[in-house]
Amino acid sequence: MRWRTTIILIILALALGLFVYFTELRPSPSTTTTESITVLQNVHVDDVTEFRLQRDQQALEAYFSDDKGWILRYPVHSPADSDRIRQALGFLVYAHASRVLPPHEISNLADYGLVTPALEWQLHLRSGRRILILVGDQTPQKMYYYLKKGDDESVYIVATNLVEVWNQLLDVPPYPPTPTPAVTATAVQQ
Repeated sequence: MRWRTTIILIILALALGLFVYFTELRPSPSTTTTESITVLQNVHVDDVTEFRLQRDQQALEAYFSDDKGWILRYPVHSPADSDRIRQALGFLVYAHASRVLPPHEISNLADYGLVTPALEWQLHLRSGRRILILVGDQTPQKMYYYLKKGDDESVYIVATNLVEVWNQLLDVPPYPPTPTPAVTATAVQQ
């Protein structure tokens, strides 16, 4: 083989490699971000006064009472484990998206499981504002879920562990913890 043919083949291979990189492999600047995006901005756990969490026919409703803490409204009316509720709400209001799909890239919400969501949050805030959060399907890699908030047309991609915490709240409702019996001294007989 001649040197001239070898050089031409190397140049063609390099050009093909650059073409593939710039058209197929290089991430698009509109869908990839290097910093994490907070899904709910300017919302804190203490702002939430009541919520409804629903998956299929299973639901959980609770409201906050200033003197009694969190109280379950549904499936039963009873005091709740405020720590578990605050933890689950914290996972929601401080959730970070690894990516955001802008509206111009979304042709059909059904492609993301957001027409009939797998999980739905309805939050009521002290300000009177209401927020609807829809959780759709898992991404193909099964490491993330698609999430949509209210009338925001973007779709957020959030970590699976967030959704697992919310599902756990439905699977094991946050009833108050069982009190530990007090230790009593007993006489030791010899």
